[in-house]
Amino acid sequence: MSVVVATLAVAVQAVYLLDLRDSPTFDVPIIDERTYFDQACAVARGERMSEGVFWQPPLFPYLLGQVFRLSGPSVGVARALLAVIFVISCVLAARLGRRVFGGTVGWLTGAGLAFYGPFIFASQELLPASLSVLLILLSKHLLVSAIRGRRAWRWGVFGASVGVAVLNVPNAGVLAVIGMFAAAVAGRSRREGRDSAPRRASSLGNPASLTGSGAFLRATGWAGAMLAGLAGVVLPVTVRNWRASGEWVWIASNGGINVYIGNNADVQRTLAARPGPEWDRLVRAPLLEGVAKHGAQSTWFARKAWAWAAEHPGAFAAGLVRKAVEVVNSREIPRNSDVYAARDTSWVLTGLVWRVGSAGFPWAAAGAGAAIGIALLGVRPRMRRTADLVQALPIAVVGLYLASVAVFFVSARYRLPVAPFVLMLAAVGGVRMRSARRGGGAGVGEGRCGGNKRAGRKERRIRSAIVAGAAALVVTCLPIRHPTDDIDFRSETWRYVGAERFVAGDVGGAEAAFQTALRYDPTSVDALLELGRLELSRGDVEVAEGFLNRIPREAAESPEALRLSGDLASARGRLSEAEGYYQRSVIEDPTYASGYAALGALCLHQGRLWDAERWLRQAVEFGDRSGGPAIRLGDLLAADGRYAEAVRFYRRGVSLAPPDAAVLNRVAWLLATCPDRDVRDAETAVDLAEAALRMTGEDPGVLGTLAAAYAESGRRADAEAALARGVRAAELRGDAATAKALADRRERMKRSSGGGS
Repeated sequence: MSVVVATLAVAVQAVYLLDLRDSPTFDVPIIDERTYFDQACAVARGERMSEGVFWQPPLFPYLLGQVFRLSGPSVGVARALLAVIFVISCVLAARLGRRVFGGTVGWLTGAGLAFYGPFIFASQELLPASLSVLLILLSKHLLVSAIRGRRAWRWGVFGASVGVAVLNVPNAGVLAVIGMFAAAVAGRSRREGRDSAPRRASSLGNPASLTGSGAFLRATGWAGAMLAGLAGVVLPVTVRNWRASGEWVWIASNGGINVYIGNNADVQRTLAARPGPEWDRLVRAPLLEGVAKHGAQSTWFARKAWAWAAEHPGAFAAGLVRKAVEVVNSREIPRNSDVYAARDTSWVLTGLVWRVGSAGFPWAAAGAGAAIGIALLGVRPRMRRTADLVQALPIAVVGLYLASVAVFFVSARYRLPVAPFVLMLAAVGGVRMRSARRGGGAGVGEGRCGGNKRAGRKERRIRSAIVAGAAALVVTCLPIRHPTDDIDFRSETWRYVGAERFVAGDVGGAEAAFQTALRYDPTSVDALLELGRLELSRGDVEVAEGFLNRIPREAAESPEALRLSGDLASARGRLSEAEGYYQRSVIEDPTYASGYAALGALCLHQGRLWDAERWLRQAVEFGDRSGGPAIRLGDLLAADGRYAEAVRFYRRGVSLAPPDAAVLNRVAWLLATCPDRDVRDAETAVDLAEAALRMTGEDPGVLGTLAAAYAESGRRADAEAALARGVRAAELRGDAATAKALADRRERMKRSSGGGS
């Protein structure tokens, strides 16, 4: 069975990858995908994913980074890893279904997951969703083994697997709750199997083996072993966060804002907030109250959400009801990507994911089937047998996991981990319905009355199951309206692709992507602004202004539009007018880092150093992610002799900005030659200078910096060799002055070495 399911999954992935080549994001990670990809690249280089606490759970980018260490960073390699995760998940689902409900259910579960459209779509997004499916299935396998094996070490292994799953998606913490309950029930339940008879016999002489103190101690030991395994995996991450920031953050700091997004007075706005300026304004809100650290910001958002819930319990309860309807709805609610929009470039998804009115396939069919399966399953409430407990696990996973999603906010990819269990229960429903329909009358040896009663009970169960399935179908197909309904995800996707291409230097590709975004949504303010900035970068002020003038009047006063207006005025030499626009942009949004950065650059250009420093500091404080303001501030502080502070801002800027040889060379020189010896950092200086040299080739100036870094680190021979290379490179370029200066430095270094020997 496993081989057949694996073959099916491989075939599906192969076809989907071929199909995916027409997608604009096939080789261009965007939004969260870009964040995870960049973090993985940092891991591959041996760098930290984050200087402070983790913003998002770290497991997925860390795993991807370890793969990149072996293969080199590549979107293709990432897609190959995701394909492997997909295949393993399908096989694990099939094997779990077989272990719990039998071979037919296992086969149907594995094959169903292989053809489950939303999972196919998520399987090739560079996001943790598909990995969470695999890890939760693995944890459930280990829980079944722990329940049946009845050994503490098995519970410890299960707990460790939950810890790993939590480091990928924190909602997986519900598995620990299920594990605690399972330990309590398993402690007093009978173990079935070939040795069950002697176990029952031995228990007659020791009643405490099934009940009382023996059961309690056994369950407590198992639960303790599970929690120890969980803590052994999670606590090192917690300690790492504390060491990096001085804050106690269990895993990641995005939990607070995720609670706030789905629980506040303006929930329609927060749910519809798009990545980019709108999202940035939301994230920066705590900064207005002086809350700068990420862990404290998470707490700030969580307190806001719970304070609102306490003050408006009715609205909070109504929100929970709304989210409960959304989390079981057959529509695949988008977050940053939309499976329905992806159907435009994928015939695989066209066939496997679709909507007719408010009914969506495949969730509606799977949900109705799962309701039938639960109705026919007949799990005993008291669960005296291990089998009863094991068969209840899929129901518990579906219920608790979906409830955990509804506490925050709902999207299709957040509920994806329950898909294998919903399909498993649907397979149970199909198999048992077929079996019940086939075996109708009284059994051999039964009286007519007994047979009729039994047949009547079967018919009632079948009717109840059909009613449950119909009710589930109605509930999952209720018409809903979501704040993301007004977003054209095709336009948005092309806009993000254009932004990525522009950063990569592909200006023509970026323009084509932005124009495509406008074709899908001619009113897209963001696409118009992007095109305006692009044309301005080309020096075509008139065309850029034309795009700006197409922006609707209500959006013309947005901070981003005011910033572009200021850039246009600056390009025409009207600096006072430009400063006015920049000032208005930060008045409109006091956290607008780009507006402060523009003001700082303008004042720096005018020689107003005090004003420049003030604005650049504001840009950094309010979370500038370009790195430019931090680097400019470092230049300004270094020129003023404030070296320690300059280095601090340089480090921040270099970590954020695209690699720039001139900047790396400047920072390396300061770290190698700073008059303040406490500021010097020879090791980092060598790393930065070598990176700059790789970018520039045999550049004489960079070789001179590298020589200084080598000398500071005590590598005199390497320093002399670097200076010799610099002399040759300068001579080849006809730069006699640089060649002489480097040669003089080399002679002084030789004399110094000789004098010290």
